[in-house]
Amino acid sequence: MYDLISGKESVDRMLGLRNLLGGYDLSCKILDAGCGTGNYTQFLNDLGFDCLGLDLSDKLLDVAKNKFPEILFKHGNLLDLNFVEDFDIVLCRGVLNDVDYLDFILILKNFYRALKQNGVLLLDVREWNNSLVKYTQTPVFSKEFIYQHSACKFTSLTTVNNLDNSLDIKEEHLIAGKSTKYNFKMYPKCLDDLKISVGKIGFSVENILSAYDYQTQFTNQDKMLLVLKKH
Repeated sequence: MYDLISGKESVDRMLGLRNLLGGYDLSCKILDAGCGTGNYTQFLNDLGFDCLGLDLSDKLLDVAKNKFPEILFKHGNLLDLNFVEDFDIVLCRGVLNDVDYLDFILILKNFYRALKQNGVLLLDVREWNNSLVKYTQTPVFSKEFIYQHSACKFTSLTTVNNLDNSLDIKEEHLIAGKSTKYNFKMYPKCLDDLKISVGKIGFSVENILSAYDYQTQFTNQDKMLLVLKKH
């Protein structure tokens, strides 16, 4: 469902990602951390990079392996990564929105350990202050589309929770008249706090871009891509 909803945004992000990585040698090894159904892993592989897709969901990994059998995908928990200076680049798209602050910091430390010296972490997360404004003003999002000749509709209701700086999200996926509902939380990160946290771990902030296209500078969007370098 999410692959279908993102549409043009995914295309824009992939173009932005290609530009970001344009100066890197193709011998670089990339970890797609939280690869889902493997679309970005496959895109990076097509660019010529040596890629590993990692995800906690066996269901999503089965989809990825069936779609892209030539690519290496593995089951793994970002909280338990045991890589040591194995990767030149780590890409983590949106996955860390789902974890609280303590787990977030632990995973960032795992990424730091997994990267080679001067390696780069591309971290796509939601920003708290901008999310607060956006979802207070516009809590409902809905999109209709056709998939395999069936009418589909995606609807989400987002409620801001100021007690723990989280978003309470209720989604409905309606496909060919069949409804599936999901309730979950997201934990956007305050940019100022995030800069301090990554600095303490040993990263420098090289750039902050909009996570809607990975090209334009981050301003007041609710999603951001941080380009972090290991020192």
